[in-house]
Amino acid sequence: MRLRTATAAAFSALALLIAVPTPATATIGEFGYTYTGPDGLEVATKLLDPESGMCLNISEAADMESTRPAHSPVNHTTSTATVFPTTDCEGDTYTVLDPSKEGDSTLTFRSVIFS
Repeated sequence: MRLRTATAAAFSALALLIAVPTPATATIGEFGYTYTGPDGLEVATKLLDPESGMCLNISEAADMESTRPAHSPVNHTTSTATVFPTTDCEGDTYTVLDPSKEGDSTLTFRSVIFS
């Protein structure tokens, strides 16, 4: 009977470890970019300490029908940034920006992930 109780407790503990999500980690630094606002003017903005390993859609450029893509990324973070021309970090086309690297206005994107 004790073996059965000990086994059940061990499986319960293992299930709890698997079920509890690990906290997301943030990369340190700023990721800057430019987008076109609804008034047609370009606006420079940045993400501060963005989460690593999680796709981030650029909210100002996420609607592919009514907004232009963001452009001119500047990666001043401690992580590699991978930018995608579509939302949800999908597709075969992407560009990798190492820390302290930047792209010009021809590098357009709608989502980014840090690793």
